[in-house]
Amino acid sequence: MRFCFFVAMGFTMSVSHLSALDLPQSFTCTFPASPRPLDNPIPPFVSLMIRGVQPTYVGTYKDLSINQESLWSQRPTKAYAWSPQFSPNGESILTVSDNYATILRASDGSIVKKIQHAGDVFTATFSPDGKYVATASWDRTSRVTRIDDGSTVLSTQHGDTARTAAFSPDSKKLLSTSNDKTARMISIEDPSQMISIQHRDHVNYGLFSPDSKWALTASDDGLLKITSTDSGKTLREIEHHAEVKILSISSDSRWIASISADRKVHLHRIDDPKIHYEISHDRFIRSAVFSPDGKYLLTASEDKTAKLIDVESGKVLQTIKHKDMIRTAQFSPDGQTILTASLDNTARLTRIRDGSVIRQIDHSGSVMGAAFAKDGRSIATHTWDNTASIISLDSDKVQTILHGNTVSAAVFSPDSKTLVTTDKSGGVHLIQRK
Repeated sequence: MRFCFFVAMGFTMSVSHLSALDLPQSFTCTFPASPRPLDNPIPPFVSLMIRGVQPTYVGTYKDLSINQESLWSQRPTKAYAWSPQFSPNGESILTVSDNYATILRASDGSIVKKIQHAGDVFTATFSPDGKYVATASWDRTSRVTRIDDGSTVLSTQHGDTARTAAFSPDSKKLLSTSNDKTARMISIEDPSQMISIQHRDHVNYGLFSPDSKWALTASDDGLLKITSTDSGKTLREIEHHAEVKILSISSDSRWIASISADRKVHLHRIDDPKIHYEISHDRFIRSAVFSPDGKYLLTASEDKTAKLIDVESGKVLQTIKHKDMIRTAQFSPDGQTILTASLDNTARLTRIRDGSVIRQIDHSGSVMGAAFAKDGRSIATHTWDNTASIISLDSDKVQTILHGNTVSAAVFSPDSKTLVTTDKSGGVHLIQRK
């Protein structure tokens, strides 16, 4: 194999004799432009070396992905891979790419099942008991696949695009939402038992309450509906002044958060319709999540801020400001710390108790996402400059892995020992945390 060389301005890399999947023996790669080109006028791996970081290469190309960091690399499809997740027991990994959802064996990366739809897959998720995978697709179908034998146990055909598919916490029901103005609540054991929830416009999102008693649906008709999972009766309709896009529910099932298109997040007390709070942002709100104990709500917005809200009073306790859009904001597993990731090239840890910054991690490119390990001892970030990083919170240790393509996601395993990453070439990689 020939070493890489650089061509000024174009940063073209020529590599020969790579025995990769579907690649010629000699080819040329050009690094993608950064979304902030003036901020990163040099290639990502040169930037890493200047900063004193020794990158490890991981990619779809076999010569780059067999290394100390990557336990295995797989390429189920050639299309953009995203939304990786581990099964509850950590034995399987699920990814989405184009019109496929792929189940891989975590131990060696072998493909267990490729679930194919006739259109792009929008949602793919494991059931809480780890026995099934649910998918929702542009082809108007939502499907439940059994993992152990790959059989389809449920398939429902909507009149328009299927948007989301969610399992009930007891893994007994599926909630499928669609642009056909309906959501369907279906028994997995007996798919003939189906309850149709009617809206007047696209149904964007659906989820179950933690106790599996209610189904919640959000629609472009401005309604949040709460439906009994037993009777199918509408228990409550909550009107908004704009389309309702995303929902979240607290772990104790007492509070619902809804994000509407008018840049507001709404807090609803389930057992008291009179209690309702509105918190505004200046631009689109990307997410709203509850703390593990249900006491706080955390928002992330394209207006460069994240807001910590006390759910009992609706009061904004903290406003965390970045210099660019915040991509993600989440709580640590112990609920004491907030993690934010921003296009300003930083990830930041903020203490809930007093709002102090515990640590800011600078990157050489826009930070597209960040996540805590389940044990709370590390965080993972992925950036536009083709890197994923595992950052120890017990020390200054940073494990940086350079991919061959833009990294779309990075997620820790349930035991926090490994990290799965996906990239835009369809690559899926398992990294050992050091």
